[in-house]
Amino acid sequence: MNTISEQDIDALDRFLQERCEDTNGFFSVEMLDGYLCALHVCAQPISPEDWLPPIWGEGFEFASVDERDAMSERVLALWEDVGTRVQAAAEGREEECMPLIAAAPDLEDMDPERTDEFLGLAWAMGFSIAIDLAAEAWDEMCDRIEGLSEDLDQVDELMMIGTEEENSPAITLARRMEILEIIPGLLGALEAHRLDGRKPN
Repeated sequence: MNTISEQDIDALDRFLQERCEDTNGFFSVEMLDGYLCALHVCAQPISPEDWLPPIWGEGFEFASVDERDAMSERVLALWEDVGTRVQAAAEGREEECMPLIAAAPDLEDMDPERTDEFLGLAWAMGFSIAIDLAAEAWDEMCDRIEGLSEDLDQVDELMMIGTEEENSPAITLARRMEILEIIPGLLGALEAHRLDGRKPN
């Protein structure tokens, strides 16, 4: 069951696009969803005091207390929604844990070999920013969880847009869709690992 409405998602998305991009904050709900997913499944808890400010950007100021409260409540509602989704994936219901990706309406009609449709780019950017907030914890997770480093490398592929042939080669739409399909299972496995680590010995 969703804990945030489509109307609130749209309102939050507009706010990020219109108000936060200029302060190097997040520019879409897709980016925010990737960020919150990584925060949720991280073995090391991160305080909201640490993860909320990067969303708005450096030096960001709300127009009013009411605006601050409304947007913060929407972010926290999305946080709860992400928690519900990753929990579902951990319980084997991966179909309930699809990432919030802004896909073009005509996506199904697009040539799967095209390399100029950056599906999942913003989600992967948010995910990567969250990893950087707890880099040591993620390094330890990679040491303990077999195959995690390789899975994270695949998520990083979504950020490749063809600007550098060697370090950021263009990838096809088909490859992007292939990577996005592994994300629910990845999040579910990481959430199961996090919960297992909280059990008393």
